[in-house]
Amino acid sequence: MREGGIEFHSEKEVCLYTEMHLRVQGSESNKTILFNGVVVGCTGNKHQGFQVSLAFTNITKEAQLSLFEMYWAQM
Repeated sequence: MREGGIEFHSEKEVCLYTEMHLRVQGSESNKTILFNGVVVGCTGNKHQGFQVSLAFTNITKEAQLSLFEMYWAQM
């Protein structure tokens, strides 16, 4: 989690500037968070996978806060 985005692992390479619509659900709650973003970075290889960096383009402050809460609950 980052203030302006999120990073995640992907088995497939994702092209820069790809728009994504994501749905995140916490493991301990029924709460689902929807948001949009654009890929600003993708590094890695087909053997180990790719680290994708996504910048938020459309997320409410409430949804962003919920993402941070989910993140910190897992730490």
